[in-house]
Amino acid sequence: MILAGDIGGTKCTLTSFAENESDLKPVFRFSAPTREFASVEILLKKFRAEAAKGGHELPRNQLTAAAFGVAGAVVNDRVVTNNLPWVVESRSLADTLDLDAGRTLFSGCRFQSGPSPGERSATA
Repeated sequence: MILAGDIGGTKCTLTSFAENESDLKPVFRFSAPTREFASVEILLKKFRAEAAKGGHELPRNQLTAAAFGVAGAVVNDRVVTNNLPWVVESRSLADTLDLDAGRTLFSGCRFQSGPSPGERSATA
C-alpha cells in the first residue's frame, strides 16, 4: 500500500493506493480543510480513522511508501510550511506511518521501507 498526499494551505488530499505488479489502484481518498488540523501527524491519524470507517483500514506495517507535496523549503529533512503554522519533519511522519525515514526524496517528502525499485540492498 502506498500513500500519496497534497498538503496545501487551504485543503489537503490524501489517497491510498494498492500496489499491483505494474500499476496502482486508488483505494481510499480523503480531503479536508487543512487548517482543521493542528499538525500533519493529526491529519494522518484522521486519515487512518476515516479510511477504517469506510472499510479501508490501513493496518500498521501494511504501508510501504508515502509521498507528500508540501509547500516550503526542505532543510535537513524538515519543511517549515509557507501557508500553515506547521513544521513537517520526515522522522515524525515516518513514525506516525510506521515507515523507515532513511530514504527521502524531496519534491515533498518520500519515505520507503525498503530498497527503491532496481536498487540493491546492502545485504543482497
